[in-house]
Amino acid sequence: MSSMELLKAYLASFTGIDGGNPRGPVWICGIEYGGEFDVPDEDMKPQLEPASWDPAFRAKHAKYYRWPYHQKVAKLLVSLRQLRIDPAAEPDLASWRAYMATELYDREGDSFKLNLFPFSSPSVQAAGWDEAHRVLAGVSSKTEYYNLCRGVRFRFLGELRRTFQPRVIVGTGKGFQEDFTSAFGFSGMHFEEVTLQYRQSSRVCYLYRDGSCTLIVSPFLGGPSGVSSDGLI
Repeated sequence: MSSMELLKAYLASFTGIDGGNPRGPVWICGIEYGGEFDVPDEDMKPQLEPASWDPAFRAKHAKYYRWPYHQKVAKLLVSLRQLRIDPAAEPDLASWRAYMATELYDREGDSFKLNLFPFSSPSVQAAGWDEAHRVLAGVSSKTEYYNLCRGVRFRFLGELRRTFQPRVIVGTGKGFQEDFTSAFGFSGMHFEEVTLQYRQSSRVCYLYRDGSCTLIVSPFLGGPSGVSSDGLI
């Protein structure tokens, strides 16, 4: 197998996916991991099964409960669960810590966490990405890497949706709206703009419906222009 074939197989796998339960009703999809540059192993073995936040993961990452993005995901999922039980109820986020500690991205839970692109990067326009990833065969820039993922990886993500049929997919990052729709089979479909309003803050989300599945493309969960407050969540 050539180096490019190895890379394509690596991208079309559960690499770069936090995991959980793909049969769960709610999927959360980010753009890519933040943090330091993630350089793949030279053998680039595909990850054939989804990971999960099991007890071993939590023991290895003792400060996982401090990760702000995942805190907000936990709050969102607690709210969604409450609304499924009682649509008329006012969501109460108080149980998010217990949910994050025991159920978030659990193998038997109600959530599954993905990323459009598998490698971590300090930002989507991070300087130095090309140098850090020059080991990638046939990929000379982050733009080329993104475009390769849009073909190979997005087909994999679309097949996951068709296989497991989630009820709701939340894509966090409005700047990648077209990528979320392409990855999960909503390209070219009509969408609604929905405004979240809490006190003086407002944010716009894009809502797509396809049969029993709804895709919501929201601002990033965090940051001054994202969905940061409990009220907006």
